[in-house]
Amino acid sequence: MRILLSSYSYSPNFGGIESVSEILAREWAHLGCEVRVITEAPEGESIAPSSVPIIRSPRTRELLAQMRWCDVFFQNNLSLRLARMWPLCPKPWFVTHQTWLTHPGHSSSLSLKLKHLSLRCSRSIAISHAISDQLPGSSIFIPNPYDQNTFLAPTTDTSPTRDIAFVGRLVSDKGADLLIASLAQITARNSRPVTATIIGAGPEETALRTAVADAGLQSQVAFSGRLSPAEVARTLRDHRVLAVPSRWPEPFGIVALEGLAAGCRVVFSSGGGLIDAVGDLGRIFTTGSVDSLAQALEDELALPPLSPVVCQQHLDTFAPARIASQYLKLFNKRSRFSSSPAPSNPR
Repeated sequence: MRILLSSYSYSPNFGGIESVSEILAREWAHLGCEVRVITEAPEGESIAPSSVPIIRSPRTRELLAQMRWCDVFFQNNLSLRLARMWPLCPKPWFVTHQTWLTHPGHSSSLSLKLKHLSLRCSRSIAISHAISDQLPGSSIFIPNPYDQNTFLAPTTDTSPTRDIAFVGRLVSDKGADLLIASLAQITARNSRPVTATIIGAGPEETALRTAVADAGLQSQVAFSGRLSPAEVARTLRDHRVLAVPSRWPEPFGIVALEGLAAGCRVVFSSGGGLIDAVGDLGRIFTTGSVDSLAQALEDELALPPLSPVVCQQHLDTFAPARIASQYLKLFNKRSRFSSSPAPSNPR
């Protein structure tokens, strides 16, 4: 099977969609498929050489050549630019929705109407039940994989030295300020200082540092800045609880899987697709409520570490090989392979 994978962002950038796209491309190639990636991400230093050809910022002629080459056209998140080209070279077309077609609570727009129209020609795949509920028409639920090679599940009980970790961009939607406010509450009613590490960078960092200082939490809260995935994995293993206090309803939450792989309990905000990632291995708090977050964190900190066996059983559902195979089963079921010749020398 020849698969053309479209991902607006890709390595050397890293984040949720980049990680998923790279995992799927690698796993499909490992399972015997021919895979090519088209992306708008510019070249740069990659953590490791790519195992598949990557075509960066392709022009229209090259896009059409690649679409003629493939048996299956897979978009990891919908691109209207590519959707408009599909009638010129119709192939079995699959779209995985990594986020909401429109931000929850926002009104309809011309762009949204065009997306709805384009999806009539494709097969929609939802990464969470919450995403599925807001898609037009039917969809298949396939959750995201996580980077199993980097975020290794613990094989023995861990002995972390710090309490709470936060991983994410330092923007209002991610709720790091809620975590700081909850720490102030917890500190006020506990004799033992609760420690936290904020992993990430963003425009709110200065305001967050000020909030830490105003609450007198400088000795308890550390800012690590942006870390590589391997550094995030090592840091998470040193913490007991991962806080995911997003105000924005997260479409899924790969970071929750990464926390569980490190042996962390997970406290996460209500709404969105986080429940599909965490299952019953975490605790939900009321989105935006400092009181609810503080109580949930205290409750989870009072519990023993998660069982490595239980963590691994849960994480097996999101193993890269398993998720990639679910996709291939869907592709095989709904596709007829083309016999068109491949264009030469993909970049």
